[in-house]
Amino acid sequence: MYVDPDSDRLFQNDLHRPDRELVTIGVDAHCHLQFKNYDEDRDIVIRRAKEAGVGFIVCVGTTVADSKAAVALAEQYPGFMRASVGVHPTELSDAPQFDAVRELARKDSVAAIGECGLDYFSAEGRALKAEQRELFLAHMALAREVGKPLMIHCRPSPRSMDAYEDLYGILEKEKNRPPFVMHFFAGSVALAERFIALGAYFTFGGAVTLTHDYDEAVRRVPPERLMTETDAPFVSPVSIRGRRNEPANVVDIARQIAHLKGMAPEELAEHVWKNSTILRR
Repeated sequence: MYVDPDSDRLFQNDLHRPDRELVTIGVDAHCHLQFKNYDEDRDIVIRRAKEAGVGFIVCVGTTVADSKAAVALAEQYPGFMRASVGVHPTELSDAPQFDAVRELARKDSVAAIGECGLDYFSAEGRALKAEQRELFLAHMALAREVGKPLMIHCRPSPRSMDAYEDLYGILEKEKNRPPFVMHFFAGSVALAERFIALGAYFTFGGAVTLTHDYDEAVRRVPPERLMTETDAPFVSPVSIRGRRNEPANVVDIARQIAHLKGMAPEELAEHVWKNSTILRR
């Protein structure tokens, strides 16, 4: 979708208005297009995203190797795609290679540092809390060093909010914390309010179309802190449930978020585009 600044009207896929400055506003702030899931049709998937009105994508790394792949892909689509580089908390075996992430982080095509954070969902993850914390602190120090936001993953133990509580404790104590995005936020409303007070941005993905579990958190997050994501190839929205997800589907996700917020989709889209400045600059 595109905004005509002269009239504040939205144009879907209106690519033929040379008399107007058009600002694209569809955003997929977190996906993994570098994954092998797209090896056979990646260019087609990207074209579908553009045709759906998506104007900006962040391709997120979870290991050193796929962070490099995310950067390489983003560099093929300057102005439309950027990368986020990091080591996912379930990929601790890559931690000794963190210097490679540091090197990538300085590239102009890199928007953020991560996917990083805490993941206690498995027994193995819970046994490695100290190692996860150390790796997250390394990501945070790097984000400060290069002046880029964090892309945070947080997944608690089943029927618990423990990882969110620990993450909040780390961030709250950090007086010079960088801007940060809470990817795929699945915490409580009370936790959302605490992270809001720290200046968090939040992304919500396809899960908002599948269950009401996220409704109140979505309603609580102010529009000026919201962004949209797909987490593609994962968590497909209900419209394509059971099939591979892709950035074009962020349109369905945005529509549901707008419904939960009691906003017109166009109004939400304007907020999301403005909020994504922290990833586009």
